[in-house]
Amino acid sequence: MNGRTCFEAIRYARRPGDDMQQRIASLGLGDAEPVTAVMTPGDHRIGVLLTHRAAVQAARDQGASSVLVLHQDVLFLDRAREVLGAAAAELAGLSWTLCYLGGWWPVVPEPFSGCRHLDLARNVGSVHAVAYHGRVFDRVLADWPSDHAGATDWVAHFGAIDTYLAGFETAAIVRPVITTVPALLPFEAAAAQQHFTA
Repeated sequence: MNGRTCFEAIRYARRPGDDMQQRIASLGLGDAEPVTAVMTPGDHRIGVLLTHRAAVQAARDQGASSVLVLHQDVLFLDRAREVLGAAAAELAGLSWTLCYLGGWWPVVPEPFSGCRHLDLARNVGSVHAVAYHGRVFDRVLADWPSDHAGATDWVAHFGAIDTYLAGFETAAIVRPVITTVPALLPFEAAAAQQHFTA
């Protein structure tokens, strides 16, 4: 089983000069579709909310059962394909809501019951590579505004979307994490840092 089996739709934040399609294909995930990254220089959290919402909306409109959303600056572990295949096989047997491929969290997570490649995700502080199951599409689309003004108000009241997503039960994170971003790379395990590449 490959990662695409669990992540039916793949969306990535597209920016000029992007080679993300090739990077995703190297993981065995198949074709991916771009979603325009919404740039909000004053507060990047607004752009992240709008970009993720657009990806979830597109997946729901196409009848996908899940969507993996990747940020343009994501770095992949050199053995990501192998780890993702094992994690996807476990994920297929679970009733999950979110699945993070990487991120930062304040406490050591406990394993998802019976899993070797998935942990319970608690308060993950990055959404650079997160999959949404179709069972949460309606909730996300109802809660997140689709316009800049609404998103600005939402972020002012609730903060970043990672705080909102922390409230989802049965969220998983892949073990070991297979993605990071440049800002988080110094916090990854020292032995793993050299194994993340663009």
